[in-house]
Amino acid sequence: MGIEFDEEIDEELQRLKPPKEEAYLQLLATDVENKKFLFGQNNSYKNWDFSYKNQVFVKVPVDEPWKVLAWIPMGGFNWCPDEVHQIALAKGLYENFGARIMSIEWGTLEYYIPQPLKNKKEVEKAAEILIIADDDLYQDYYVAVDKIRGSHTWVMWWD
Repeated sequence: MGIEFDEEIDEELQRLKPPKEEAYLQLLATDVENKKFLFGQNNSYKNWDFSYKNQVFVKVPVDEPWKVLAWIPMGGFNWCPDEVHQIALAKGLYENFGARIMSIEWGTLEYYIPQPLKNKKEVEKAAEILIIADDDLYQDYYVAVDKIRGSHTWVMWWD
């Protein structure tokens, strides 16, 4: 069976989208917090001017690591997948490969993989997913395999 109609796709995407909890809505409720975290509610990004001195470490109360993107939404600009697809991608990478989001930046997501992939079948599956998600860094199968095999980190970048 499978999803065949646009309405079914929309329903599935809404099902994947976690509800914004009160704690999340309060996270960026004031101008001070907006300036501190450099983005606003509803994913209206502001004044993105990152440097390594401006890193913020956040402890997010989630039971599964991919849910952090429901608290800190990222995506929906240029060729970057929108927030809902980023959450679905993060969930799939976690469930299939144990990949956990390590850092979130304006146009970059970095994942940590506890056990680097060495098995050909796993590497092929990961390569297919990453090529679809980010064809800037993972342009083709050979580039993707070279970046995936034996690596503890996977970076996705959209400009």
